[in-house]
Amino acid sequence: MLARTGFVARQRFLAPLSRQRNASTSPSDHHNHHHIEEDTTVYPKEGFATPAWRRFFVLSIIIGAAYQFAPEPSEEAFVTRWLAMYTTTSEKWLDMNVRHTVLSKEVAEGVNLFTTATRPPINRMRFPQMMDNASPFNVQVGLNADTRDFVAKTEHEV
Repeated sequence: MLARTGFVARQRFLAPLSRQRNASTSPSDHHNHHHIEEDTTVYPKEGFATPAWRRFFVLSIIIGAAYQFAPEPSEEAFVTRWLAMYTTTSEKWLDMNVRHTVLSKEVAEGVNLFTTATRPPINRMRFPQMMDNASPFNVQVGLNADTRDFVAKTEHEV
């Protein structure tokens, strides 16, 4: 009885698996023969007369002529000579840079002169008329020293 129960249980377990349909099977037995329309496009004949081959041959001839008539490696190319004709030499650039440096230094000195300049000191007096108070002819005796006999000495004589 126990063996029979196991057999029944196994059948119940396998029953849903046998009812499953595989992906390769279809519910109907219709076989589609893949009816595709015939390609009616007319392709051009391939050969060496196509535009691509013509361009290749013309380009090959142009490259060969350019190589044949190109300057020797020892010669300078046309573009190099043309650039050398219109470019400024290094000596000229050096002269221009030296001149620019000298002019820049002069301008800097002028700017420095004007930015560091100060007005001369002014001694303002409270009563400026005191300068004109005394007369040179109204000098009392003994107030004026006689400096006619003095001799100025230089640094070496001191």
